[in-house]
Amino acid sequence: MRFLCLVFLFFSGFGAAQTFPVKSIRLVVAQAAGSSTDGLARLVGQELSRVVQQPVVVDVRPGAGGLLGTEIVAKALPDGYTLQLATIATHGVNPALYKKLPYDPVKDFSALILATISPNALISHPSLPVRNVREFISLAKARPGQLNFSSSGTGGGQHLAAEVFANLSGNLITVHVPYKGTTPAITALMSGEVHWMMPSLSSALPHIHTGKVRALAVTSIKRISDLPDVPTVAETIRGFEVVSWWGLVGPAGMPDSIVSQLNASLGRILSQPDIGKKLAVLGMVATPGTPQEFEGFIKAEVAKWGRVVRETGVPLE
Repeated sequence: MRFLCLVFLFFSGFGAAQTFPVKSIRLVVAQAAGSSTDGLARLVGQELSRVVQQPVVVDVRPGAGGLLGTEIVAKALPDGYTLQLATIATHGVNPALYKKLPYDPVKDFSALILATISPNALISHPSLPVRNVREFISLAKARPGQLNFSSSGTGGGQHLAAEVFANLSGNLITVHVPYKGTTPAITALMSGEVHWMMPSLSSALPHIHTGKVRALAVTSIKRISDLPDVPTVAETIRGFEVVSWWGLVGPAGMPDSIVSQLNASLGRILSQPDIGKKLAVLGMVATPGTPQEFEGFIKAEVAKWGRVVRETGVPLE
């Protein structure tokens, strides 16, 4: 009987893979509408819909730091019709931040492709009398506890990036002011409620171009083509690198043939020059690769941010 069940599952999966997809695909976003993740999901979803000749519906399910939407995908059928645009928060930071996570970032998902990365940006209010990393560090040391920074929430990627920067800059004493999301955090910076922050470049770029915030540095190893005059943090703090990232995942147990098909389709989309230009406007760089590479990347991110949380003493949720 067990043998017959296995045979049935094998041929059912084979048949599904041969005709996939035959209906719309749901792409879950665990962040808020209007976020960088939402915008990227709509761009990728539109292109994927064109390639597979089926609708790709972006389903925005924010809440609990990305836990709600991610749990939905973890518990979905592994048939390829429910996917997620995973992020550094959902599959990198959250496993280190929460004592009880309703999903395992590796075991509960099928990694499809690492789609894009974006460095963070060290930005300040224009009134702050600094124009580069060295001047900022000097000012912060001269005013211990007097400079505050915003983030999208305690323990999120922005918060941890800032903590790592403060730690490696000589244990700067600066006050964290968490907000409920990136938009209100940046709004607080622009209004002068806080002095600095380290959001993803994709979130900061529009406000940098309008002059509402000042870009002091980016957190990639190399400078960004869209901001050639903005130095990297690594030019002052050797080896410093923090990047935000986005990748496609599905529930664990997806057939290898469907994983391969989606990886190939998404890889072609991300390799298109026009898509590369659109991503550059968002402060992102396409990073297509294999599912195995993406799974290894997730494992490395979980380990890295676990160390950061332990070393910085960020309280667990």
